[in-house]
Amino acid sequence: MVPKFGMEFKSYEMAYAFYNKYVEHAGFNVRKSRSRAAYREICCSKEGKNKYRGDETKRERRRGSARIGCRAYVRVRNVVIEGEVVSVVFDDVVVQHNHPLTPSPSAVKHMRSHKQRGDTLIEFVDTMQQCREPQSSIMGVLSDMHGDRESIPFTTRDLENR
Repeated sequence: MVPKFGMEFKSYEMAYAFYNKYVEHAGFNVRKSRSRAAYREICCSKEGKNKYRGDETKRERRRGSARIGCRAYVRVRNVVIEGEVVSVVFDDVVVQHNHPLTPSPSAVKHMRSHKQRGDTLIEFVDTMQQCREPQSSIMGVLSDMHGDRESIPFTTRDLENR
C-alpha cells in the first residue's frame, strides 16, 4: 500500500513501521530526519547534499557522499486533543525520487533501515559467538532456520561487526 496524505496511525512507531514496509517493497532506504514538537519527518537516505568544506586536495576519503538531493519524504504530524497526542497522521507525502530504486530483496536487506533483528535472534547469535562458533557455522544454522541464505535478515559482515 502506498502512503497517502491523511493516513492516520495510533503512534509514530506504527506510522514508521508502515512507511518502512512500503519503502522495503519499493526498494530504497530511509532515515529519520527533522523532528519538531508538532511533527517528525522520515526521508529517503539520499535526501540533502553533503559538501566537503575543507581543501579538496587533502581529502582522505575519495568516495563521494551518497546524498544526491532526493526529495522523497513523509511528514508525520501529531493529532493533539486537549493537550494530549491521541494519534499521528501523514501530513505531507512525496514519493518521487531522483535516483533509481532497487526492489531486489537481496539488495534491500543490506540497507540500514531494513535490517530488522529480533531480540531473540540476536541473543541466539550472541550465545553462539560466546561459544566460539565460527561465523560460517552460525550463518549455516541461521540459513536452516530461515529457509535459505537470502532470507536471513542480516549478512556475515553484520555478525562480524557485533
